Formats: sequence, structure tokens, C-alpha cells
Amino acid sequence: LQSLPKEIESINITMGVPLKNFSFFSLIQSVLELHTQKDTLHKGFYYQPVLKILKHADFKKIDKKLDTITAQLTALNKVYLKPDDLQNAFKDLPEKTQKMLVSVFAPIDETDFKILINRINALILFLKPTVNPVEREVLFHHYQLHQKLIQLLDKYPFVTNIKSLKNLYAQLVFSDHLNFIGEPLQGLQIMGFLETQALDFKNMYLVSVNEGTLPPTRKTDSFIPFDVRKHYGIPTYQEEEMMSAYLFNRLLQRSKKITLLYNTDTDTFGSGEKSRFITQLLWKYPDIKHSIADTPNFSHSLTLQKVPKTKAILEKIKNLFQTGISPSALATYMYNPIDFYRQKILEIKELEEVEETVAENTLGTIVHASLETIYTPFIGAYLDAETLKKSLTQTEKVVSDNFIRNYPNGDISQGKNKLIYEVAVNFVNRFIKQEINQLEENNQIKIISLEQEWTESFTFQTIGFPVTFHGFVDRIDLYNETLRIIDYKTGKVESSQMRMARFQEKYTDYKYSKGLQVLLYSCMVVKHLQHDLENQPMQAGVISFKNHKSGFLPVNFGEIRQPNDFQITVEKQTDFLMNVEKLLLEILHPEMDFVEKGV
Repeated sequence: LQSLPKEIESINITMGVPLKNFSFFSLIQSVLELHTQKDTLHKGFYYQPVLKILKHADFKKIDKKLDTITAQLTALNKVYLKPDDLQNAFKDLPEKTQKMLVSVFAPIDETDFKILINRINALILFLKPTVNPVEREVLFHHYQLHQKLIQLLDKYPFVTNIKSLKNLYAQLVFSDHLNFIGEPLQGLQIMGFLETQALDFKNMYLVSVNEGTLPPTRKTDSFIPFDVRKHYGIPTYQEEEMMSAYLFNRLLQRSKKITLLYNTDTDTFGSGEKSRFITQLLWKYPDIKHSIADTPNFSHSLTLQKVPKTKAILEKIKNLFQTGISPSALATYMYNPIDFYRQKILEIKELEEVEETVAENTLGTIVHASLETIYTPFIGAYLDAETLKKSLTQTEKVVSDNFIRNYPNGDISQGKNKLIYEVAVNFVNRFIKQEINQLEENNQIKIISLEQEWTESFTFQTIGFPVTFHGFVDRIDLYNETLRIIDYKTGKVESSQMRMARFQEKYTDYKYSKGLQVLLYSCMVVKHLQHDLENQPMQAGVISFKNHKSGFLPVNFGEIRQPNDFQITVEKQTDFLMNVEKLLLEILHPEMDFVEKGV
């Protein structure tokens, strides 16, 4: 229908469009799903069908403010939304709209499904002025269907819950069609195969003349076996094929020009085999013109996205470097320059969603905050094994408190979230126990700072302005006589990712971004504290909670298969900053576009 030429003015379509193909059916299904998924324990609605209804195209026609309401409900981060939450979200809408929305989301008993049907009817009447004529016809069909459904439920009271109602409603919709109205005596006539009985046409196009469509596929949805049908004279697939053959040959009798079309592609619509009726015609009449129309194959090669650096973009980058750029932002550039462009130049934030299961970044925040809470009393002092052992009894409460603070309205009492909570407790406990073991082996650990923000500016020879770096250093401590810059990682980090030898050859490789991050922190700390690297050794590294057996993983400057070299020196920092300068120059280079990295 979408491909009909514009010059054809008069069209008569005798077939109907299935009612299930219109979007309003999916809206009603969502409303029914909402009430089947009502959680009696939490006394609320599961968030997904609620947001699905509010984001629905037909529903959004009610009021433009629904987008804002959806964002507000998402920000609550509640897996189960109570009626009060919804009423508060709807309070700024017009009174009539507010009443209609409240009625749709008002809880009902499982057996009060007739009330639910009446509410959907009220929604239909509310939507009627906002839709076009075709959609209005769809609403009317659904309204009629609801009246029919109520009569069926009164006559046959076998539906006892909303879930059964949802299934019955779907079956009724699947069998209903929206009929077109046209002039049967003029213009182009588009009709189904069975509707051509006793009609003659001079010019005829028959489409989908594929085996399985004409004749139709043998139906097996009967409890009566073929042999029993044959014995008692009940129609079988053979009679259906005979009827199809009769109609097909009768259509050909008075037609002067006939075009039979079939699809040679093997896909979900058929086997790609032409109908046996075409094969018979080709055998009987060899002079029939038979041609194959090939659709040109367009190769859709994946092209990596490329963004040229305009003057405005270069100015934005310059401002970013002057006001402050974090090592993690440089790591984003190393991972994919297009991501850096989206996050730092366009400032596109991630779409906020309901966090039903604790996300990885949330888990990391909770572990960081828990360790900060436990170790804060030790800032400026040496750790004591006995005191740390006492803190082990407090870890569950500390982690629980941080879950409440960083995962508001989330449920950690069951399911995946309960497991993630136990993982967080385990991370913290194993970390503390590891430090207790180190202290019992006569090592000394002094906490210098925790979760402290550092900001420092550096001057590079080839960049005409100072570049400012900022970032939060998770922990700085003194391990025996070595100053350590530590970054916590809840993900897995291997020692190979911290090997920074020949960094000048791989300074754009994301694999080594964690080493770049902690080394840049070390440069900031040395400059701020005026730390003497010649007299006091320094190391920078990460502690991976998923690789806790490896403990502290410092940056290794040694070559592969050569002795390890963990000590940071002035020369190594100078060499490292030269490579950072190369990275910054690449980002600033006007001729080097932001090019997406392939997988």
C-alpha cells in the first residue's frame, strides 16, 4: 500500500488491516500488564510498565509535560512505584487529565476487571479529540470490542483474573480488522484471493504466488487425524488445495493480461519457491514470459564516525584544558575519541534510568565510600592491626549505610542486589584483612590522605598555555619508607596493564590508561607537596578488588622478562609528561579529526 503510485486516485481495498497492527493495542496491553504485575508485597506498580505507558506515542498526545513526569519518576529510582508517587508526579497537570491518569494507575482487585475495562473506555473517550480520523476509527473498534467483551464475561464468567483477561483480549484483537471503504466499480481494486470469487478482471496482478501461500500451507491445528477426516468425509488440506486451484484457474479465464509475482528470497515470509501453479503453467505454456527482477545489492559498509575540529571545538578544548581536565577524561579519549567528543565537547550526559540492579559504578562508589568511612580515623597516623580487627565488626553496617546513601529507594534485601551487597561487604573485609596481615608481618602503614581532590597546572613547551589537571586520589599512604599513590578499582586489573615501559610507543593504547591515571596523580602530588623523589621513594598503582591476591599493583617501568622497576624518579616523570604532552597535542591538533575507534 505504501508503494502505490500517486497518479492512482481511486483505490478500493476490500481487505482489512489487522487491529493488532495499530499502536493503541500495545497501549492497552501495557495497561493490562501493569495491573497483572502489581506487587502485593510492596503495594506498588513495577516501574517498567508504568514508564512504558507514559512514554507511549498515543499516551504522550495527552500532555507535553508527560516527558518531564517520566524523568521525575525515573529520578526516584524506585523499582515499585506507589499510587502516592504517581499522584505527586501528576499534580501539575490539568485537573481533567490528572483524574484520567489517576484512574488508569489506580490499583484494583484481581476480580474487578470489568472496572478496568470501563477505565480503558474512559481513556478512549479522553484520547478521541487528540487523534486523526484513522486512529479515531481504531479507538471506536476497540470501544466496540470492549462492549462485546463485557457481554461475553457476563454470559461466560470463566475469566477470574486480569492475566486471563489480557490473553482473551489479545485473541479478540487478533481476529478483528479495520476495514477500508472504497468504490468497488472504479479504480484499482486490491483484494484477497478468496474475495475474487465470481469476479472477472482484464488486467490482473497476483502477488506472493509462492508455495505455502498459494496453495496455503497444510494446517495441522486440529485434533482430528487426517485418516479419520478422510473416512468420514470431513474436509482436509486436499480440498483446500483443490479450492485454491479452482479459484486460480477461474481467475485466469477472462483476463487479457496477467502478471504473477513470487519472491525468490528465502526468509521468514516463505521458502523462496514459486507456487506449483506457476510450474504447471510454465510446463503447459512454454511461451509464457518468465523474468527475474533483481534488487540491486547496496553494500552497507560500516564507516567509522569522524568529526572535524572546527574553531569552536578547538576553543572548547582549550577552555577544557585551562579550567581542568581529569586523567579519566584522557582515558576516555584513549578508549574512543568520539566518546571524548560527546562527553567533553558536546557535554552529552548518559540517559538516566531506573537502577533496578546496582550498577558497577554505583558498587564502586559504595566500596570507595565504605573504605573512606573506616580509614578516616587513621588519617595522619599509623595503622594498628588490633584496631583494624575491631573495624571488621562494623563493615556490614558501614556498607549498608553507604548503600542507603548512594542507592536511594533501592532494595538490597533480596535478589541480585542482595548478592551485590554481599560482594561489597566481601571486598571491604578482604581489603582490611589483607592490610592486617601486612601489619602482622611487621610492615608499617601510615595514612596520608583519603579521597582528596588534587588540582595542579603544568606548563608544556609546545602548548602555548598552562594545562590544568584535576582528580580525586583514593588514597595516599606511607608503606614503610615508600610513599604510595593508590587508586581503587572494583573491576579486574592485571599486572600487565600496569607495565609502562616504552610508554612513548603506546600512549594512546587504552590498555595502559590506568597506569597513565595514577602516574598523572603522582606528578600532581609531587608538584603540590614539593616531594623529593631523590630522598624518598614513591610508587603509584592500583588495588583491584577482583584481583585482591595481587595486592597493590604499582606501575612497572621494567621491560618484559627484565627485573621489575617500580620506583618513580624525576627522569621517569619527565619522560611520562612528554608523552602526555603528545596526547594533549593530538587532541588539540586542528587537522586530526575525532575518529571513532573500531571494535
